[in-house]
Amino acid sequence: IPTSDSIRYGRLAVDTGVFPLYEVVDGKYRMTYEPQKLRPVEDYLKGQGRFRHLGDKDIEKIQRRVSQEYEKILSKCEGK
Repeated sequence: IPTSDSIRYGRLAVDTGVFPLYEVVDGKYRMTYEPQKLRPVEDYLKGQGRFRHLGDKDIEKIQRRVSQEYEKILSKCEGK
């Protein structure tokens, strides 16, 4: 990606749940930023040449995995 797009893709990584922003202090998890609604992972992947080989099924698989991992982190933050 062009350098001029790096901030935009960094934000997309967070807004899609690919890179959730959280911290752990004394073993307690806390979200430092939580999007109101997660955007589709495809928004982060498209436009990046390194992911152009991924097909729809691959993207669906990645979306499922990202959603599962995001939920795990959320549950740790909520103490469930």
